[in-house]
Amino acid sequence: MNLGQTLLSAAALVLLTVMVINANRLIVQSGKDFMLAEATDVGTGLAESLIQEIETKKFDMSDDGSGTQSLYYFNDPGYMGPSTYEMSYVVLPDTSWTGRFKSIRFCNACNQGYDDVDDYNGYIRIVDTDGVKGFQINVTVYYVKDAKPDVPSSMKTYFKRADIQVTNPYLSAAMNFSTIVPYGLWTGSYGP
Repeated sequence: MNLGQTLLSAAALVLLTVMVINANRLIVQSGKDFMLAEATDVGTGLAESLIQEIETKKFDMSDDGSGTQSLYYFNDPGYMGPSTYEMSYVVLPDTSWTGRFKSIRFCNACNQGYDDVDDYNGYIRIVDTDGVKGFQINVTVYYVKDAKPDVPSSMKTYFKRADIQVTNPYLSAAMNFSTIVPYGLWTGSYGP
């Protein structure tokens, strides 16, 4: 082999190496894009599911379902969150409860699970799906005024807002969702 053939062989080897590296980079980036899209879809579904769960609960623990109660009877803004029993309730590792969370009632006769909207204040749900692992969902609940639903109210009102934040290692930033729950919306069902 002469010098020209050696240089051509070396150039071809360098070109082949660059092509392989670029192909691998495209495959890795395609995988990352796929996982980002999957995490976005699954995270959105998890948030929507939790919003639906929250919306099936009573407005407040003292809500009698009449739709005519005075604000006086509702929890003060500083006392939102689950009761001691609800907070300490632990789901046992039982395979028959797969997919169940601390906030969901296992039976209507027992006093397990969250039963009103503000129980979800400070709630954290960890979810691993078959496709994407490591979702963390954080919930904050607070009173808002009907004219300013984005601003927390320091006083009781007939509106509570639930902010849901979903994070996952595949997401570049947290996804944020919210819902406004007005007093009187509760239908008398405790949900699932």
